[in-house]
Amino acid sequence: MQFSVLGPLEVRSGDASLPLGGRRQRSVLALLLLDRGRPVDADRMVSEIWGDPSPDGARDSLYTYVSNLRRILGRHRILRTDAGYRFVASAEDVVDADEVDTVLTEAHRITRSDPNAAIELIEDSLSAWRGRPFEGFENLPSVSPEASRLEELRLRALEDRIAAELDRGATPEVGAVEMLTAEHPYRERLWELLARSLYRSGRQTEALRALNRLRRMLADDLGLEPSPAITRLEERILLQDPSLDADATGPTNLPTPVSSFIGRSEDAGRLERLIGDHRLVTVTGPGGAGKTRLAVEVAARVAGRFPDGVWFVDLAQVNGPEEVERSVAASLGASGPPGGAVADVVAGRLAGKTELLVLDNCEHVADGVGRLALRLLTGAGDVRIMVTSRRPLGLAEEVLAPLEGLGTGTPDVADGTPTARDAERLFEARAAAVQPDFALTEANLADVTSICRHLDGMPLAIELAAARIDTMSPTEIERRLSDRFRLLGAGDADRPTHRSLRASLDWSVDLLGAEHRQAFIGLGAFEGPFTARAATAVLDASSEMDALEVLRHLVGTSLVQTMPGTVTRYRLLETTRMYARSRLGEVGLWDVVAQRHDDHFAARCRELRDPFFGIGRSEACRSIEAEMVDFEAAFDRITDRDVDAALAMAWSLGHVWTYSGRLGSGIERIERVLAIAHRGDPRDRADALAVGSFLLMYVTRYEQAIAWADDAIGIYRTIGDERGLAYALARRGHLAFSVGDVPTALTLLEESLDTCERIGYRDGTAWPLTLLGQARLWGGDESDEVRRMLEDGRRSFIAVGDTYGQMHANMFIPNVGDQPVDVKLRYARESVELSNRPDADPLTRAVALHNLAFSHWSAGERERAFGENRLAARSALETGATISSGMAFLQAGLFEALAGDPERAAVLYGAGDSHFVMTKAPFYERQLHPGIDAAVSALGEDRYRQLSRDGAAMSIEDATDFLLQLE
Repeated sequence: MQFSVLGPLEVRSGDASLPLGGRRQRSVLALLLLDRGRPVDADRMVSEIWGDPSPDGARDSLYTYVSNLRRILGRHRILRTDAGYRFVASAEDVVDADEVDTVLTEAHRITRSDPNAAIELIEDSLSAWRGRPFEGFENLPSVSPEASRLEELRLRALEDRIAAELDRGATPEVGAVEMLTAEHPYRERLWELLARSLYRSGRQTEALRALNRLRRMLADDLGLEPSPAITRLEERILLQDPSLDADATGPTNLPTPVSSFIGRSEDAGRLERLIGDHRLVTVTGPGGAGKTRLAVEVAARVAGRFPDGVWFVDLAQVNGPEEVERSVAASLGASGPPGGAVADVVAGRLAGKTELLVLDNCEHVADGVGRLALRLLTGAGDVRIMVTSRRPLGLAEEVLAPLEGLGTGTPDVADGTPTARDAERLFEARAAAVQPDFALTEANLADVTSICRHLDGMPLAIELAAARIDTMSPTEIERRLSDRFRLLGAGDADRPTHRSLRASLDWSVDLLGAEHRQAFIGLGAFEGPFTARAATAVLDASSEMDALEVLRHLVGTSLVQTMPGTVTRYRLLETTRMYARSRLGEVGLWDVVAQRHDDHFAARCRELRDPFFGIGRSEACRSIEAEMVDFEAAFDRITDRDVDAALAMAWSLGHVWTYSGRLGSGIERIERVLAIAHRGDPRDRADALAVGSFLLMYVTRYEQAIAWADDAIGIYRTIGDERGLAYALARRGHLAFSVGDVPTALTLLEESLDTCERIGYRDGTAWPLTLLGQARLWGGDESDEVRRMLEDGRRSFIAVGDTYGQMHANMFIPNVGDQPVDVKLRYARESVELSNRPDADPLTRAVALHNLAFSHWSAGERERAFGENRLAARSALETGATISSGMAFLQAGLFEALAGDPERAAVLYGAGDSHFVMTKAPFYERQLHPGIDAAVSALGEDRYRQLSRDGAAMSIEDATDFLLQLE
């Protein structure tokens, strides 16, 4: 939701403005928004809204207004605490005053250092103002100071906007500055800006008169003298200080851009600072990243710092160090005695000067540029050099400014639609140049965002795509990106390296030596990030050190990017990867390199089989997850080529598909290989069946899961794999009590535990031990012995680093017997903390939130419980875990029934029973029944059953939408 206080109070959800009720109800919301995040005392609210003494019934009216607002805005946004009412913004909520405050504070900070970026920030923020802050509620005692502060913030921003215009060499509109000065006559800064604007406009006399008017007004009205800053400005105007002029910069040959500069405010600010602090700065990045455009923009911005000139030299067409020196000398107009060294001539021309030299497109002559730069840095005074190149010069004096793609939009949390960022705005501007009526709309934004993402935010590629808007819609362009090198084939004929996307990449790759060129093309076999070890296998390198040396060189040419971490990974941008892959096909090496790729990832799956039985499970999951797109690509190709080899990958990948919540994808793949593999290793088949049964359980396909687990047990018994047998028995025992067969579950789980102990498989005891306690709990046993079993299982999980198992045990320990609320909260909070870790398994989050919601409900914190229940429902939907969704619906039914909405409760209970499927434990039945009893009592048996049937007929998606609409 968008909460707007910069004008009349307004709340919008999407495009709709919400009805907020009458003046007093809106006053309640104004006070809550004023102290957002902090409790507001009810007595204070009554006093401010109704006055002292307040009339009878004022407090009751306050409760009614709060209740109405909670219904309109969502109960989770207005919480009642012992200290009063508290407004809590959701993650997706926006309060315009907060956003504007942050942005304008940053704009004020950079007004002098980066005036262009400051103006952009200010203009965006000022558009949020729709009138006076908290308009209509300024008379509330608490609101008045904040309204004044926000108005002061707006005025300061207007002043900053004018100052930034002056600092970047422009001349503000004098009339607008005069109007502001008349409205706020005692703001000295406005008078200063007015005088500077008048002087800049050639009206020196009027500028001095303005300052004289200020002097008289301060003396007559306030008995004050102007500040020293005003006195100094008066002197500067009288002396015609050159720094007051619009064009205080030296000579330049910077090219005039033919299009607007969009985005890159952070990159531009960073580059400005680097130029200020260092004498040699190289802007690096892949072809088409916009290095030249950024360098020209920044050079223009900092031109005032270089009174002797700013010079631009395009080296795209030169070859060799002597040509580099001659091109630079020609651009500077430098000449010397015949036969003299050109580098010395250039150094002599720059000696004693404060100048900026921009050397563009240097990657193919980096050695020559490096030698010249070193000569100038040691013998040419205060010259500064900005270089653009796809690879660094390699000098110790060099500071790098790497450039990546423009930021692209991300889906909005509320409705899933993207929000436009720099990449989309660039597309819009360039498309509008071709088709003037083109604009980003709700209808085309998702396609434009997809285009920009697939093009890695690279400006050249985005501009080439936008140029197609005269003959194709964004949807059609997006669909044709698989053939992007033909689609984006037209460009600037004056820049050979930018004639097309293909030409830009050809330029970079053709600069490589034969060995590095072949290695780069081979990396096209990867689908996503990869390790040096994987590259060693795919490139068939002699050693990992050899592969690292190749990668180091390719990173230096901006063809490969690094992803730092505990294990460094590498990646190709999507367009670069597609280019490499196309070249791989052209030279006839695709089949060979793809085979090496697939063999490597198949071997990794076999290598990781053992860790998935115990202490290494979490680390093995993380290792595969980081390269999952390549593991899956290898699995799919091997399934078509050698299904028995694919079957051997199912065990390791199956665990990752489970814990990462990609259940549907995993089940589909395992079903396929099991259906067509018949001659493989029996152990591989048993592994696939065992882990597949684990996946099936979470989507409540119990009959098939039981059949697969039984088949796995039979194979493990036949081949004598007792560790595999212990694992499969534990999974089969879990399935047994899930469908209500507790005796069978106990038998299977006891055999699993006995097997682990007999073979010394200590890492494997955590699951059968925990599940055995859970099975007994399902059978109604809530003894101390059961709690000890669960606690022992939890400790075993902690010992092997299995956070998922630890959270599983945490779910049941507090439900054995009558545990205090603080105990339930302790276990629930621990689980949520574990699920919030960056390396946590996504499957765990929904269950952790479900448990925390129950604990907070028991503690009387019902608003928090409602919010956590909704988060659990969202998380369950994302993973596709049917059990978790069913749990969320059942819990929501309980909460709604006890909160007084039996109809909603009945629908949710029906949806929960339909999707949970699993047999409920006695303690769970006890938790749910108070809500069922309340709903049946309020509705009657017939109405309750009808609404439950309606809920049962809902899909998980529809039921989740229904639950979330209750907000």
